[in-house]
Amino acid sequence: RITLHDVRVTEAVTQQTGEAYETSVRISAAKFYADGEGVETEAPMELAVQVGLYPERTPEDEEVLGEDDLPEPIELRRVLIRSGDNVVQFRSGIQPARVVVDPQVTLIDRDPSDNDKRVQSSS
Repeated sequence: RITLHDVRVTEAVTQQTGEAYETSVRISAAKFYADGEGVETEAPMELAVQVGLYPERTPEDEEVLGEDDLPEPIELRRVLIRSGDNVVQFRSGIQPARVVVDPQVTLIDRDPSDNDKRVQSSS
């Protein structure tokens, strides 16, 4: 039996409050078991997963990082993710540009491309 995950960032919004940025990240998650025949059965998910908040890439980053590489995170945190919708809050002194769930790709995810989202600014 193989364990598959479907984890995705559905929304990421930041708002500046004084000197800090308050960022809210909405994550949708599901877990499935696949048998040898490829039949999938949904199962409850309750798993600590890394969530990273990243700044905009700098010109220096462009020189040393590959096209898909991430800069140093503003914050990298393990968060308990359960089946369904989850909300994670960050507070940082740097404006975030992206949020990534499972940035080190430790899960077998159905579609890892939806684990990464640009952070929208809220006024």
